[in-house]
Amino acid sequence: MPRSVRFVLPAIICLLASITAIPASGAMITSTPNVHDWLFDTSGNGGVDTQSEAVTVAKRYDIVIAAERYKPFLPAMRAAKPGIVVALYHKGTSVYGSDFTWIKANHPTWLLHTKSGALLKSIYGTYLIDPGNSGVRSWEADYAKQSQAAGWTGVYLDSMGLYGFSGFTGTPVDPRTGQNFTTSQWVNDEEGLAAAVNNAITVPLIINGMRTGPGYFKYTSPLVNGMDAGEFEGCFRDQSAKITNYPSTSSWLAQVKALEDIQSKGRTALCWTKTWVSATSSQISAWHTFALASFMLANQGHEDFFFSGHKSDNGNSWYGDG
Repeated sequence: MPRSVRFVLPAIICLLASITAIPASGAMITSTPNVHDWLFDTSGNGGVDTQSEAVTVAKRYDIVIAAERYKPFLPAMRAAKPGIVVALYHKGTSVYGSDFTWIKANHPTWLLHTKSGALLKSIYGTYLIDPGNSGVRSWEADYAKQSQAAGWTGVYLDSMGLYGFSGFTGTPVDPRTGQNFTTSQWVNDEEGLAAAVNNAITVPLIINGMRTGPGYFKYTSPLVNGMDAGEFEGCFRDQSAKITNYPSTSSWLAQVKALEDIQSKGRTALCWTKTWVSATSSQISAWHTFALASFMLANQGHEDFFFSGHKSDNGNSWYGDG
């Protein structure tokens, strides 16, 4: 057993005796204290491409963040699990492809710049847009309404949280002040964006922007006010960390408490643990056990777990969490 795990396990045992579940109200899915799973699957060919596979996904997961390829299977998925939330993948504070081309031609002021005037382009080829702009908020709200009308039972906004400060060529300038955005102002504007989208729809709004437990308490917790569910993409570990690197007790405890905090506010917490590095099957299995056990300590009936052992995983992959 890794040294760090030996150090954390006593804290897990102590926490078991001290956790008091706080009932959540208004959460997106009526759940139970058992393990509930969610899925992120935007894979291409070779993933879920038949109705039978999609129905299997529906039986395993409460929430699915999906590619367009899932759309023909939505009626069968809803029949297999009434109340399932299936949301099309969509970015929140960045654009690319045809969306970028249209915005640049028709609403160039929606695009953010550095102080030198350069557009903010990420390492992924996306361009940053202004979450505080009323036009951007209306545009994203219109997308959400169209998505719901098309039969999707949830709306997903990626690239929220501190995404605008990571992987870009510079720091975005706030058009309203002429100064670089502060992290607090950025998150405040994102909260307004989320609220505008959520007020436009009756299906749940899911936001990817919580990232980690420590980051949630330091930066992103205000986003809870505008969402129905929040995703921790770095739940208990960073996807690129060495497989033997387990969290410190303080970091681990912050993640547990962050999952609890979202549920206590009547929202759903989504935990995603990835082991996308070189590892043996036993090391991946150990991480799965560790993350799932830690996740369950925070369970108040309104959180979902997703484990991805390999970057190549898709909707047909399954680690048997239930």
